[in-house]
Amino acid sequence: MNKRNLSWVAACASALLVVFLAGCPNPIATAKDGSLSIQVTNNINVRTLLPQLDMTAASYSVSGVGPGGATFSQGSSGGLVTVNGLAFGSWSVTVNALNAAGTVIGIGQATVTVHTGQTAVVAVSVVPLGGNGTLSLTVTWPEGQVDRPSILATLTPPSGPETHLSFSVSGTQGTCSSTTIPAGYQTLTLQLLDNSTMVMGAVEVVRIVAGQTTTGSYAFSNVNQPGGSVQVDITPEMADPIPVSISGVGSKNAAGTSITATASAGDGTGNVVYVWYLNGVSVGEGFTYNSSPLAAGFYRLDVTAYAADGTRGGSASVSFPVVAVGIIISPYRSYVYVTNSTDLFGVSGYAIGSGGLLTPLIPPGFATESFPHGIAVTHTGSLMYVSNSGSNSISAYSISSGGLLTPLSTPTFAAEAYPWGIAATPNGAFLYATAAAGSVVTAYAIGAGGLLTPLSTPAFSTGSNPHGIAVTPNGSFLYVTNNNNGTVSGYAIGSDGILTPLSTPSFAAGSLPEGIIVTPNGSFLYVTSSGSGTVWAYSIGVDGVLTALSTPFFAAESYPRGMAITPDGSRLYVTNYMSNSVSAYAIGTDGMLAPLSTPTFAAGSLPWGIAITPDGSAIYLANLGGNSISAYTIGAGGLLIPSGSPTPDPGFSPFGIVVVQRLSK
Repeated sequence: MNKRNLSWVAACASALLVVFLAGCPNPIATAKDGSLSIQVTNNINVRTLLPQLDMTAASYSVSGVGPGGATFSQGSSGGLVTVNGLAFGSWSVTVNALNAAGTVIGIGQATVTVHTGQTAVVAVSVVPLGGNGTLSLTVTWPEGQVDRPSILATLTPPSGPETHLSFSVSGTQGTCSSTTIPAGYQTLTLQLLDNSTMVMGAVEVVRIVAGQTTTGSYAFSNVNQPGGSVQVDITPEMADPIPVSISGVGSKNAAGTSITATASAGDGTGNVVYVWYLNGVSVGEGFTYNSSPLAAGFYRLDVTAYAADGTRGGSASVSFPVVAVGIIISPYRSYVYVTNSTDLFGVSGYAIGSGGLLTPLIPPGFATESFPHGIAVTHTGSLMYVSNSGSNSISAYSISSGGLLTPLSTPTFAAEAYPWGIAATPNGAFLYATAAAGSVVTAYAIGAGGLLTPLSTPAFSTGSNPHGIAVTPNGSFLYVTNNNNGTVSGYAIGSDGILTPLSTPSFAAGSLPEGIIVTPNGSFLYVTSSGSGTVWAYSIGVDGVLTALSTPFFAAESYPRGMAITPDGSRLYVTNYMSNSVSAYAIGTDGMLAPLSTPTFAAGSLPWGIAITPDGSAIYLANLGGNSISAYTIGAGGLLIPSGSPTPDPGFSPFGIVVVQRLSK
């Protein structure tokens, strides 16, 4: 049981003073003086846990101020006090209660009118002084009986909000001292916790007196010890080799062209470090490799892969010839797909021809459900997923070698409210979609034939109104823009696809953050802040935590939305929705952005989505207001060269856009 060392005294009552005032002549008419009788009633002496102060009213000091500054003052032991010879008019009466030591412990005030020749009566109730007092508490417990102590304490008045008390804990003692406790009676609730489990507690009524200290000491000589438990979770870490694959390299390539290769870990291993070798010479790091133009000859491309802790490794290789121009025709064809966000036309498809010009596929469009917005393609270019905001669903397709879309055997999958952004992991194992109205990210495993299965935890909380979504090239981290909060949420992606908030779960991102993108080397992340007309920039730590660059944001034009980065990571392009333009930047080795020599380029009406071809030679914009697709080639220094007039889109309000490369048959 607990032991209390508390001072207990009887409670105090206030004093009710009845004042009889006798009036004297006023300046205009002469008459007999009046008088004032004061009846003092004691309301001070009802007490419980008190400070070390005698709260018994031993005497009273009665004073008054009347017409023309006239005053009176006299003492009393309580009860009825009569003051004679007072002038006609209004008098303000003050009664102070004093204890035996002469300390003022209470006060009462009243106003009364004294009439000539009459005795006025006024009752003055003397109550304890108002203001703040000090509460000092000490809690102790036996050594060795509490492992991780903490104290939860509150003061609750008869009415009004409760006050939480903060204790400092050292060894077997906790102390608290607060000087801002309102005077009056309050209920003190104390709980001694061990690792957040209550092991002992006490409740007392405490009185606080203005300007005084109330002290309490609690010695819990015995506490409950409920004990704990141990759960052993065995995880096999047998350092199996990492299964590595290379994609994107053709069986034949033309001299003078470049290749873009992508490495991935087939078992979903995260935090993988990739190193590339061409004919035995180290040529780069990261999950993608973009070569310089290759001369005719035979080549072997190798990639090594190691887990970040060095405990696992793996490698893959691909051999290919490069022949003189004119001998081969590229085995690849590229296509552009656009979501039409305000109608049921769904997705429009185009083949990319000579000079980057677009030719509508036949048929030119593919049905989705209501209001398609986001669009994502797996790393092989064989599967496509579209978020349908109006029907809370995701449409799924296979992509033929000729670019045509075919709905999967299960064509749609349920999503949370108003799905918006959508992204697949680089290894094609998982798909994620933001739910703008649900403030969550939904998560799916991509199974055989591209069919989606919700994860064991199907949705993960974000900030308010999540829009953009991006996954790092190594598949280890996922980030989401929260449009209403002005933040970015960050998560680690487990081997099973489950999302875990980072140690720092969110990061400031300006006003109305929208688009989000990660550089190909996984080192930097950029966010468009639509409300402030800026692009925010961050470095990505080994733990996924974002750190704002020394210059945290860079100017764009009005309402920046979508973003695209060239495959070599050297250029960033941003659509400016309300300016009908594209901003272009060079990306430094430190992630800093520098506007190109021509910093902006004209676009169609209300550009939103933006995409770059895998070889980095062309760029395409979805003009939501103009129902068209703008095409550009990327020239020297990253400058954009329009490829003719924008191509009309057969749907309405083109929004999301993606470029897909497929192997021709």
